[in-house]
Amino acid sequence: LYAALNTESSIKVHGYTSGPGDDTIREAVAKNLTERFGKVIRPANLFFTCGAAPALMTALPALACEDSEVIAIAPFFPEYKPFIESSGNKFVMVPADTTSFQIDMAALESLVNEHTQAIIVNSPNNPTGAVWKPETVEAIGRWAVEHHIWVISDEIYEHLNYDDAHTTYIGAAVPECRGQLLVLNGVAKTYAMPGWRVGWMVAPLEVAKAAAKLQGHMTSNVANISQRAALAAVAGPPE
Repeated sequence: LYAALNTESSIKVHGYTSGPGDDTIREAVAKNLTERFGKVIRPANLFFTCGAAPALMTALPALACEDSEVIAIAPFFPEYKPFIESSGNKFVMVPADTTSFQIDMAALESLVNEHTQAIIVNSPNNPTGAVWKPETVEAIGRWAVEHHIWVISDEIYEHLNYDDAHTTYIGAAVPECRGQLLVLNGVAKTYAMPGWRVGWMVAPLEVAKAAAKLQGHMTSNVANISQRAALAAVAGPPE
């Protein structure tokens, strides 16, 4: 068995990859994002995690500092709260409108202080399915730029749009926020591959390095064969 596996082709599938992910798939996703958004995304700014949730788990400690606070907009994915609290940040919640699920910017403004470190943006939203209006997303982006606050954009549901709804990407709506933007995504929802456990984060270089280093101590690397499956999904035609 060892002799059979100890070949160049088998090592590519069965061996370890680098902590941030296999170079081939990092290049493929970077190329995909560059083509879609018209902004060059470099593989060095991207690293792979065991699903999109662990991307958030590694991002939050990388941003934590003394007395730092992270805002989540309710309703939110239930794991946001324990992720924030276990990372050394304080959890702060702002409720969305109970009918439209849009954000009250006045309520958001009332929460900001010198300890506000980041805000989590999630549209299309889990659990409501709401797709935030372009003006809502843009307002949050400009608010974050004004207050020098990190934006963590959970875009795992980006393609789950129905009727006339369309995802507004905060980095495209407010290009000025890209230097303080972390984007989380993966193959679970778009490609119906939740069990393969492949997610990724795109971030400014220093944050990407810090988060990838943390992941290296936690899980080494995403399963090699799962990365190969994700490569086939991401590099293939969307149809």
